[in-house]
Amino acid sequence: RKREESKVMDLIQKHLEKVGESLQNMLSAMENYLRGRIEDTESFVLMTHNTESEADDIRREIADLLHKGAFLPLFREDVMELVTTVDKMASHAEDCCDFIIIQRPEVPDALKDDFLKVAQDSVAILSPLHEGVAKLSEDFSMTRAKVAEVHIAESAVDDLERELSRRIFSTDLTLAQKMHLNQLVDVIVDIPDIAEDAAEILETLIVKKQV
Repeated sequence: RKREESKVMDLIQKHLEKVGESLQNMLSAMENYLRGRIEDTESFVLMTHNTESEADDIRREIADLLHKGAFLPLFREDVMELVTTVDKMASHAEDCCDFIIIQRPEVPDALKDDFLKVAQDSVAILSPLHEGVAKLSEDFSMTRAKVAEVHIAESAVDDLERELSRRIFSTDLTLAQKMHLNQLVDVIVDIPDIAEDAAEILETLIVKKQV
């Protein structure tokens, strides 16, 4: 069982890395879209889809090992829920890409940097979550500290979201345009919301491992 647990933890790290690639590709797609480079945007959209699919493959491999008995039953469900939740971040990276490349929202120049900032901070939230998972088997205090960082980062993105929404609705755009842009904001900030959900599952695992 210990050997299988170690293999699962290695795969979880690979899965987090692949989810990170997907998020970075989404961020590059967003940046290129905001700068008007549609061809480059399409390339990064495709890369986002590919890396999300690769993350899915790793998630299924982890599930297979868990079904075969890796980890005690007390932890097995939480480990799978953690991986599944993290995987949703890559799925939402796809959603962001699909939104911009299919719906082509018209982002005013005055708001482009704000959108990019929200996207950058949303993607950056994976880093402390990744570090927290990496220390799960070694240092609970470090994992708890990283969980706290995720909560703080998510709250900071909430503040950015509110400010960007306020700026959108204070423009002279039509109501339909404002609603369209606000939809884009919602899709982006779903990513840190999911990261916070994953951090809460990580907290549960810490508690169970200390019993």
